Amino acid sequence: MRLLLLGLGITAACLAAGAGDVDRIQAVITELHAQGFILATEGRTVVVDMSAFGGITMPLARGQAIIAIGTLAPDGKTFHAVRLETPEQC
Repeated sequence: MRLLLLGLGITAACLAAGAGDVDRIQAVITELHAQGFILATEGRTVVVDMSAFGGITMPLARGQAIIAIGTLAPDGKTFHAVRLETPEQC
């Protein structure tokens, strides 16, 4: 029983620590693909990967401003989104 409670406590601590590792990128969509899209931001482009959801989950268009929420890969070029918002939602 004691080990179970310790395991649950460690799991909860890890989840809480991981929750702070979320980034937000607000930019304009320049290209659309089946599993994601390209954002132009701060003089560079970022590939937003939506494959975890099976592809894009909301209507999007080239030239549209969008906010992607998720994590930036170590390469600095791929963003793994967990949620999308429009600037009007904020």
